Amino acid sequence: MNITNVAALAVQLESLGFNGLRYDLLRKICFMPHSFFLSFTSESENDKVNFEISFEMASSDELYKLMYYDAILAAEKNFQKNEINGIQLAELEKSFEKIDWAALFNPSTFKDWKADDKNSWDTEQRVATLIEQVRELEKTPEGKAYANDIRSRFWGAIAYYNLYCPFKVIKDKQGFVQRFYFFENQPSITVNECIRFLRHQKLVKEFNIKTKASFSSDKSSKDQKQTSESKGKRNYAKANRKGKAIE
Repeated sequence: MNITNVAALAVQLESLGFNGLRYDLLRKICFMPHSFFLSFTSESENDKVNFEISFEMASSDELYKLMYYDAILAAEKNFQKNEINGIQLAELEKSFEKIDWAALFNPSTFKDWKADDKNSWDTEQRVATLIEQVRELEKTPEGKAYANDIRSRFWGAIAYYNLYCPFKVIKDKQGFVQRFYFFENQPSITVNECIRFLRHQKLVKEFNIKTKASFSSDKSSKDQKQTSESKGKRNYAKANRKGKAIE
């Protein structure tokens, strides 16, 4: 492992705004994979942007370099129902919030327990109940979408969750997605620049939707007016023909 290479990558990440990834980077590279990803999340001004940063090892010198990153401005979730498959969503959220998931998924956490002391395994019992509810949610497409959303929010950023959890957190790629490549001797797009770009894309899409809706409404009103005028002309012509026939 070339520690100078790792240190240079860590500096590059921080200069772009990907802070807090130094140890994740070192931990990944020490296993010498051919390629790998690091995840990063930025939340500000009511927007959440998820990043997947790609690294590859060069076959010539076994040094790693940044290849690209995908940025996903998460789409707003609008779950209209308060209940899905008999599960009260608000209550489920509150129950998830009461669990210290980071401690639960941490393999270094140790706790002695006894079968005849319910308090010693109360947290694990509550988790088992939540898992049963999540499984019940997944019986329908709408429930499955909500189940993945709540798993992503509570478990997605926690290391080691996949060692114990029977579910896979599917990263949400719905929303505004953009890939930014790294080119040698060229300035790279920073996190803040990327977020401004995605917000602009979001505003443009919202503007186009409103414009299209307004155009459709105006066109519908115009069509109705033309239909009414056409019908009036036909009725007038029909009445006129009848008048001439009576004469």
